[in-house]
Amino acid sequence: MITRLFSSRGLVALLFILSVAALHADVVDKVIDKSNPGNRAADGSRYVIVICARGGLPFGHAFVIWGLEGATAKVSSETEFGFYPAPGSNPIGMGLGANVPGDVKAEALSRSINLINHRLIVTVDKAVFDDTNKLISKWQTGDYNLYARNCKNFAWDVAKKVGLAGAAPVAAQLPLTYVAALIDAN
Repeated sequence: MITRLFSSRGLVALLFILSVAALHADVVDKVIDKSNPGNRAADGSRYVIVICARGGLPFGHAFVIWGLEGATAKVSSETEFGFYPAPGSNPIGMGLGANVPGDVKAEALSRSINLINHRLIVTVDKAVFDDTNKLISKWQTGDYNLYARNCKNFAWDVAKKVGLAGAAPVAAQLPLTYVAALIDAN
């Protein structure tokens, strides 16, 4: 039975079951205000950073949304980015732990936004908002490693800059589990 589970069909079935379960997981939101009300935009808008995770094939994904929330509590603007292996990266090498070129991609180009399961929503000052935005270019030039420098690590780098509590992700931790742990720690 064990060998059957790890046959190609068994593995595909297992991945499908895990992804369907993750897609139907309860949505978890937590809102934290780390801003100084005196540091809002001139029109009263608030700067918001959202650490997100979604389930799905094959293992889910973590990413970050930067938004400016209008004074009437409607999002005025947002950008969202996640860290991925660059197109054309060797999947076998990645699975074996090799570094491959990394790529910060706009999540608007994927379906990630529609599949969010967990969100840690943090209101921040403009300075923190701008500092975390600088991380995008830092990560754009780095390598991707499935076990040590991936979408969870990108989200953690932003979370540290924001001043959130929690621990760095571990290799075997799925993105949804990791963001849930960040939510619990804050």
